[in-house]
Parts: sequence; C-alpha cells; structure tokens
Amino acid sequence: MSSKIEPVKLSFRIARATDADEITELVQLAYRGGKATVDWKNESHLVEGPRINSDEVISIIQKEGSEILLVESDGKIIGCVKVEKLGDEASIGLLAVNPDYQNIGLGRRLVQKAESFAIEEFYCKTASMTVLSGRDELLNWYLSLGYRLTGVSMAFECGLQRVKIENPHFREIRKPLVSV
Repeated sequence: MSSKIEPVKLSFRIARATDADEITELVQLAYRGGKATVDWKNESHLVEGPRINSDEVISIIQKEGSEILLVESDGKIIGCVKVEKLGDEASIGLLAVNPDYQNIGLGRRLVQKAESFAIEEFYCKTASMTVLSGRDELLNWYLSLGYRLTGVSMAFECGLQRVKIENPHFREIRKPLVSV
C-alpha cells in the first residue's frame, strides 16, 4: 500500500504535446498498474494491458475542440482529465490521479475543472461520460457529483487489452451544466 502525499502547491493547466509520455504513464499507473491497488479507483481487476499510448494522447491534445486538463504538484503531473466538445455537450473522460495523491479530493476537483472549462471555453450545456461495466463504486461516485444514467450502453472495444469480465460495455452518464 502506498503512502499518500499531501501536495504542497497545486497548479492547473492545459496539456501540451510534450506532456504525452508523462500523461500516458500517469493514466497507466492510475488505471492499471504500478502502485494502483485493486479498488474502485482503478480497473486492473477488470482489464489488463495499455489503457492509452502517447500517440493517442497527442491526438487528443491536437484535436480541434479537445483538451486534456492537468493538475501538477511541484512541477509533476499528478492528475488529468479530458474534455471534448461534441456540439453543445462536453464528453469528459480519461480522469486519472496518481495513486499517491488519491483520496484528497483531486478527482472531484478535476471533474469540476473539466465542467467549468466545458461551460466557459466550449459553451456546453451538458456533460457526458462513460463508465465501464463492473465499476459500480466509480459509477456511484459520479452519481454523487450529479451525473445520471441515461440508459445507453456502448460496446467496449478491447484493442490490445485483455478483458477479465463477461460482456464488457460502457454505461453512459450525463449531467446538465450550470454556469456559476
């Protein structure tokens, strides 16, 4: 079990292509590997293999209407979240927090930053996400943030990943965004 670190100073910024390798390592660590323990904050007990690669991260960063927001502590990237404009809706995903910095509210702050960014920069009225089946505690956490199930399910495309559950799929959740 890793010891939790209280960040000294947090700063938020938009990712650059030069951050791709560090973001890839963070996402892999948070979702699938390293110090990540089998709990509701990762999916290593459901899926094995690379979650994302650096080329995919660069593609997200360079895509029109898509950004990855970062949180840093002392110059080190410790969290990220993707925001993509799809009409008047923002698709939020790739939420990852370094396991050493989990359980101190950074995930919630990143979601709030993503929602604010969606309102202020993309002029979105709603936000949507997808949650992998089998991640009920994560789903409940998003529901506590005001998201609601839409009833829509989407296929989970495995790619190079090895799935450890039957019938993997994503469940869609959505939330109206309110300007503050």
